[in-house]
Amino acid sequence: MNIADANQLLDPIVSGNITAYETFYKFMQPRLYSFCRKTIDDKEISRDVVQDVFISFWENRSHLNIHGSLTSYIFQMTYFKCMDHLRRLKIESNYQNYAALKIKESELSFFDPEYNASGSLFFKEIETSIATAINSLPEQCRNIFIMSRVDELKNKEIAEKLGLSVRTVESQIYKALKTLKSELKEYYPVFIPFIGIFICK
Repeated sequence: MNIADANQLLDPIVSGNITAYETFYKFMQPRLYSFCRKTIDDKEISRDVVQDVFISFWENRSHLNIHGSLTSYIFQMTYFKCMDHLRRLKIESNYQNYAALKIKESELSFFDPEYNASGSLFFKEIETSIATAINSLPEQCRNIFIMSRVDELKNKEIAEKLGLSVRTVESQIYKALKTLKSELKEYYPVFIPFIGIFICK
């Protein structure tokens, strides 16, 4: 099964087809767990978050209002669950500092076999899809986007290096993001913050 096949399970699941739901669960559970582990240190909490997502998804299946794909929808559900967990940590620490730290840690944990063991195939799918989408960009657009998102240069710095106007740089970055959002619609809502990881890998 791939992402496209998983998205075809929406109507059967909404209709209460338990077999379709179980098939979707087996396909997505390791991928959602790997995603959770990028922001949540605790394995058990990560498993609980994913379990809560699937329970809520099944219990509210008849009221789902999905405008995009099913996989994108459940990734967003998981993302918001993770954010809810992080917000609760405000009691013990400053949330914004903690969240920033976790994003930095995720850049390292992406290469940790323990994090990727259960979802390695999914991350390969992500990597391939992102590489294909970026390589499809026009040369100038691609170079500017990489300088911005990977080299972390400011728009003014990019403009000076390439002899372009800042407005042209801004326009090319907007064009790149618009293209990636279209090409990576299955992954964009939750993985765009980590796109530099996949480009550099």
